[in-house]
Amino acid sequence: MCSLGLQFLLSVVAHQNIDLFCTMNFRGKSSLLNGLLDEAAVLPTSGSRGCTAAVVELVYNSELLKEPDTTVAEKLPVVPAYKGTVEFITLDDWTKELKVLVEECSTQEKHIYSIPPIDDTSEAYAAWQKIEQVYGKGAMGAYCRQPTESVLHRLASNPRVRSLLSSSDPTREYNAILVDAGDVVPGSDEAKELLKPFNQMKGRTRNKKKKWATTFRQKINSYVYRKGNGDEPQTWPLIRKVTLEGP
Repeated sequence: MCSLGLQFLLSVVAHQNIDLFCTMNFRGKSSLLNGLLDEAAVLPTSGSRGCTAAVVELVYNSELLKEPDTTVAEKLPVVPAYKGTVEFITLDDWTKELKVLVEECSTQEKHIYSIPPIDDTSEAYAAWQKIEQVYGKGAMGAYCRQPTESVLHRLASNPRVRSLLSSSDPTREYNAILVDAGDVVPGSDEAKELLKPFNQMKGRTRNKKKKWATTFRQKINSYVYRKGNGDEPQTWPLIRKVTLEGP
């Protein structure tokens, strides 16, 4: 990208909200965003394949600049430098979608196809692929010729998927997993230092930020990163939204 284009993008990042940032697969969206945001490792990147599989919302962590209330506690409160919320679709929504997907992979006699669909433009092919993304490569192949209703019941009863999509909090509609890294006193000199361009930070702050960003990425990887070569069960097709907050 030319320097003029980079300058324009930097001005947008600095002064506006970006509602959507997208291109075709394997075009370096995550690498570019990491660079524009002065981050080395928050979003997953690779030189050989696409990495960021889920839709990710990047948000400024405004808690860093909040003045702490020192009247209610002797010890100054801390907030995470990086925090993320991974929100899943509901079990009910997935069960309804799964029913449509399994039926798309079935014959008129309500049995799963005897072989996987090979026309990659067909709805049956797309449905077969999505099911195997969630349950692992070969999952549908193991059910060839079996009754549609029986296969649907087995897939819908999968304990891993049910656990991911079932909220343990009765006040929340969606199950959510929270991750964070780094402890910072809000409003402190260190918190303000984190907001400077990376090359203008003190060496100690730079090292801390890099360490926290790496730790945060390791925690968030299994949700926004395509696992392995894609053959093992994936989490990202079941994610409703990922929100990442940082300095």
